[in-house]
Amino acid sequence: MDRINIGIIGCGEISQTYMTNLKTKFAKYLNLVACTDIYMDKARGRAEAFGIEAREREAFLASEDIQIAVILTNAPAHGDMCRQALEYGKHVYVEKPVCVQLEDAQHLLDLSEARGLLFGCAPETFMGAGLQTAKKLIEDGWIGEPISAVASMRRLILGSVPEWVYKDGAGPLFDMGPYYITALVSLLGPVASVKAYAYSPYERRVVTDRNGKKYLMPSDVETYVAGVVRFASGAVASITTTFDVWDHGGYQLEVNGREGSLLLPDPNTFGGPVRIYGRRNPEPVEVPLTHGFKGNDRGIGVADMAYSIIHGKRHTANGCTGTHVLEVMTALIKSSRSDAEIEIKSRFEPLTVLPQNYEAILCDEVVLV
Repeated sequence: MDRINIGIIGCGEISQTYMTNLKTKFAKYLNLVACTDIYMDKARGRAEAFGIEAREREAFLASEDIQIAVILTNAPAHGDMCRQALEYGKHVYVEKPVCVQLEDAQHLLDLSEARGLLFGCAPETFMGAGLQTAKKLIEDGWIGEPISAVASMRRLILGSVPEWVYKDGAGPLFDMGPYYITALVSLLGPVASVKAYAYSPYERRVVTDRNGKKYLMPSDVETYVAGVVRFASGAVASITTTFDVWDHGGYQLEVNGREGSLLLPDPNTFGGPVRIYGRRNPEPVEVPLTHGFKGNDRGIGVADMAYSIIHGKRHTANGCTGTHVLEVMTALIKSSRSDAEIEIKSRFEPLTVLPQNYEAILCDEVVLV
């Protein structure tokens, strides 16, 4: 088996980037054959642009020539679409979050295990050069034992946006939080408990429906979430996600150790910069990136899954980690509504640093040694 046939479910904006990368950069192990969407005009447009087939949903799911279903629908549809694809015997890779309800995520994990199928979940940005370099620095002892971290996504949204932005499964925490929380757990391991406060400063928000009509709607989700996360290792992190704050930076990600600290790139990107400061150097110094995948490399998680199928290795952006991240986000909201510390019950196998030549392994004819 040289290549794995894949298909895309959901032909919205993000599918353009996925399809481009899956057809070009990651074509060594992947063969994109078809796509589908609830709006078939979108599917036909994508199919024509990328030289693949547009198939109706049922025909797509029943297709024997598709081994991995890449699900890029809106978040509320993730759970049902993942379940259907797994039931049809397909490996599944789904955009973040893994789904909206935690019990659905656990069901998907159980179903994939029972069927002997791989189940993966974005974000895969932690597999990029920036966060892999950071993980290597931490494991090599450059900042000493990690004791704390800061993750802050600050964005102001006052103008019109799609309705889904303020519905369950989105908002600042579920829409952007997976990048920050996945980055933290990839570097610091599983979370043990959380405590949070959250609210919505604006009673109604401006949205635009699919027909282009603008109107005001109440937010179904909290748009300012501030929490404290305690890791099983003992490290503690503060997390903020908001659509309500005037801010010039927009994000912050930092890991602090006993000997120094790392200033990390936006976790919604794959590259750098990575800066270090502390006992050895009191002023931040940029560190050369040790790993590949520095551009917009969405699709690396799918390529890694295909490589895992072919070579029998554990895939990296897996559903266990995605479910853990979903539990953390769900617990942050639950904590804010109950004024209680919430224990995180799920765990995952620690994520190891990828090979420094992994970009060449996935994208070029290179033998893994």
